[in-house]
Amino acid sequence: MEGVTWIDEEGMHLIGKGIRPSIEEQKRMTKEYQQKIRKSPLWKKMVTEYGREKADKMLEEFQVEVR
Repeated sequence: MEGVTWIDEEGMHLIGKGIRPSIEEQKRMTKEYQQKIRKSPLWKKMVTEYGREKADKMLEEFQVEVR
């Protein structure tokens, strides 16, 4: 199995083989993910619709989570 990815109401999910990332690695991945969002069309849409302050707060919810 290479990996399975899907999106639902909770967000984007990925199941794959590998070693569980450490807390530090999860924080690094979250930061990288948030930076990618800031460079995407989604970020521009969020700022336009909600303003910069609310968009920044919303972006904090874009987190890497290992279950």
